[in-house]
Amino acid sequence: MKRILLLALLLVLSAPAFADSPKPVAAYVAPKPIERGLKNQMRVLVIEDHRLPMVHYRYMIRAGASDEPADKAGLANFLLEVMRQGTEKRDAKTLSSEIDAIGGQVSTSATRDFMTITGQFLSRDWRKGLDLMADVIQSPAFRGEEIERTRGRILAGLQGSRDQNGPLATEHVNALIYGTHPYARPVNGDAGSVSAIEKADLTSFYETYFAPNLSLLVVVGDVDVNTVVGDVEAQFRDWAPHTPPSRPGPPLPVFDSNRIRILDKPDVTQTELRIGFEGVKRDTPDYYALAVMNYILGGGGFSSRILDAVRSKGGLSYDASTAFDFGRDKGAFVLSTFTKNETVGTTVDLALATLKKFQDEGPTAKEVEDAKRFLVGALPLGMQTAQGLASQWSAIDFYNLGSDYFEKYRGRIEAVTVEDVRRVARERLREDKLAIVAVSSAGEVKGQLEKYGPIEVLDYRSPTGAIPQSKPTASLPAETLTPGAAAQAKTVIDRALKAHGGAARIKAVKDVSTRATIAISTPNGSVEGDLMTSVRIPDKSRIEMSMLGQRGVQVLNGDKGWATSGGQVTDLTAEQAQAMRAGLKVQLLPLLARLASGKAQVGYAGSDVVSGDSVDVVLVVDPDASSRAAFSRKTGLLVRLEQEEPAMFGEGKVQMARLYSDYRTVNGLMVPFKIERYARGQLLIADKVSAYEIDKGGPDTPYLRPNR
Repeated sequence: MKRILLLALLLVLSAPAFADSPKPVAAYVAPKPIERGLKNQMRVLVIEDHRLPMVHYRYMIRAGASDEPADKAGLANFLLEVMRQGTEKRDAKTLSSEIDAIGGQVSTSATRDFMTITGQFLSRDWRKGLDLMADVIQSPAFRGEEIERTRGRILAGLQGSRDQNGPLATEHVNALIYGTHPYARPVNGDAGSVSAIEKADLTSFYETYFAPNLSLLVVVGDVDVNTVVGDVEAQFRDWAPHTPPSRPGPPLPVFDSNRIRILDKPDVTQTELRIGFEGVKRDTPDYYALAVMNYILGGGGFSSRILDAVRSKGGLSYDASTAFDFGRDKGAFVLSTFTKNETVGTTVDLALATLKKFQDEGPTAKEVEDAKRFLVGALPLGMQTAQGLASQWSAIDFYNLGSDYFEKYRGRIEAVTVEDVRRVARERLREDKLAIVAVSSAGEVKGQLEKYGPIEVLDYRSPTGAIPQSKPTASLPAETLTPGAAAQAKTVIDRALKAHGGAARIKAVKDVSTRATIAISTPNGSVEGDLMTSVRIPDKSRIEMSMLGQRGVQVLNGDKGWATSGGQVTDLTAEQAQAMRAGLKVQLLPLLARLASGKAQVGYAGSDVVSGDSVDVVLVVDPDASSRAAFSRKTGLLVRLEQEEPAMFGEGKVQMARLYSDYRTVNGLMVPFKIERYARGQLLIADKVSAYEIDKGGPDTPYLRPNR
């Protein structure tokens, strides 16, 4: 488990690391909440956990992106972001200042099925935290300036992501699978739909779905059940319930043949692939058999059939996986992988042959037992934190899985038989009537895919077709493409470069090394370790971490790299190397050096507030690492950097925010000695730098791969 934690941390700091599977836990009893109902029909679940002086709130509304009007896709996400920007009695700056003053965190998230507002506070401040949460939930202000500021941030993020091949492929395969069903639309909408959203849309959606009878509040932490429920009642008792509109939802479309789409991106040499088809609802009785099947087929990492086929046997890709995307309505099954342009046809052939063989032959007894052991053993991993517990219980409540879900989970998984898996494979898998999406150079791959059926070729920046009024979007945000916005961004950057030590000095930097104490937040407190990083601009990076008696290293050397853990040396995959390049480019001095060169594509993305400090936000567009840099208007220094990065334990990608403080002068340059990393609004890692060296020189030996 120590090695898993170490590798996961290295992953967050740089690139995805292939950690060993967690060892199964013999038995686990999930903490069970106490349920209370308020007079206005709002429901409250409370789990007392006195191990840490913290309280976590998770507020959920039983409506989400799938409840939006089709032409206003992204409305739920837009609404939540605006709600976080101020209430009737607290504007954005006041709200942020009051949250920061007590060391709290408040964040929002929209999914296709539901919306959440979460907050975490020290237990001594739980009442103040609850008051802030209640104010955000019940009294959004919808100020015009905050709406437009939020719109700018969303549009910048949306259009900046057009160069990320994985999300593009997923959005388009969803559109082909779901047709006119709301699940076809991206949760964040697109440039056309977000631009069309008006204040009246926000207020109408809020008034329709924000009601106590559609609400669940989960409280986990150092509280007394009766006391906290009493305060919740006091905060929400004047909120009146109302009846929401019905949600019939169209059925998923029925197709007679394959639908194939190539998103033409001429310069790429590697193709992102998605293959998908109709799935099932979350409440299906086959859920447990499908979970076991999917682990064997494509959810079990190196042990899965799909990865073994395309990687170990075919040598076609370093990564391939499958997933059932369960939902309130029928979800989808999606196979995800990537390969060289010249092997796209071979990869699709092999993937479909693997599905067919699994349908025909089913699993082995050993595969079923290994999958069941993993699924039972992995259950506690999602509930080691207050956030995890609240998230799990709110999902159980939303999908009506029963208060005895965890009590019966192990028995239900262990009851799955080889024949159960064989049956659901026959019923749920297919090799025809597929949605196939490739983000690639159309001229190189079209001929390889024609045997599967007619092909639709679109520019990779084109909309998915699931949102009525959307128009093709540029690969860069619209505001980045205007001379005025670019000039405004340059003014901010010039001031920032001067504040950090001057453009000439920054461009002259050749290497940077740091040593720091790193602390990761865990349910039982902070776990500390040592972190050493070294960068040789432009393309070399080395990260060493020691924690819990374990040591790990990851190195990028040009286009390739390597890693060590447990005495073993392995080469980085192409995806890992790309992620390390992204990590290198957003380190402070390499980032500033790119800005100083004048070659980076930038745009002004508006103003914001960070820790009570007014900032100007600049979007920095890059194929490896598009990011949003917030510079203090007071000092000119970089105070926050946001970027999508790999999540811990292989959970996809998350939006990571780095907050920089404790600036000091080193070799004439201003650099931060404290860095805090936030994922999904929660503090994940804190670095305290003890040594910072610039241009110390030295040989390339630390970046060379060991022979062993």
